[in-house]
Amino acid sequence: MSTIKVIIADEQTLFRSAVINGFSLYKEMAVTAEANSDVSLLDIIKNIEQPDVILISSKMLSDNKSVLSQIKKILPNVKIIVMFHDMQPSLIHVAFLMEEGVNSCLENHSTIENIHDAICAVLKEKYHFTDLIEKALIHKLSWAKNDLTDDEMTILQLMCQEKTTKQIADEVGLSHRTIQDKYGNIKIKTGAISLTGLILYAIRNKIAFVR
Repeated sequence: MSTIKVIIADEQTLFRSAVINGFSLYKEMAVTAEANSDVSLLDIIKNIEQPDVILISSKMLSDNKSVLSQIKKILPNVKIIVMFHDMQPSLIHVAFLMEEGVNSCLENHSTIENIHDAICAVLKEKYHFTDLIEKALIHKLSWAKNDLTDDEMTILQLMCQEKTTKQIADEVGLSHRTIQDKYGNIKIKTGAISLTGLILYAIRNKIAFVR
């Protein structure tokens, strides 16, 4: 089994230590770096071997809204799992994080097993859905797949396959402009604000499966 390289970015020393100790139960898990602030995290990822997953405190993302985009710019393929240490995280905040490229969110009562399972899931399936995420996305997005026309369903499936607008237009026999219009309609109907949001919608409704 190949090693899974994880960076832990959390302001709480005890939490970082607990995760590292817990990971000793799993031979494939390796914590390659620790960060106690968003600044130190960004410094680390510029000078370290590509990690597979970053486990990051929600507070670091709340304090500096650009951290997530900077991480994605430096490590576009890294999977990000956000840990909420608050008892009741905002559902809107969770939905926003997922649409901005976060792969999963975990609450403070999550066990080492929960964290391990989430890491394995995001590496295999890209997203790891929890009750928290389900509630947040249902709160934010419409999830009413019956509202989409057959053409819109097909276009959404092709988008999830990372096909370009031109490729989609050629495949379904519609003009580039028509595809753009339908893309706008799909976003309006689902409540998504980005392609990531549409992919989450498609996964949630089993319209498409993303690997």
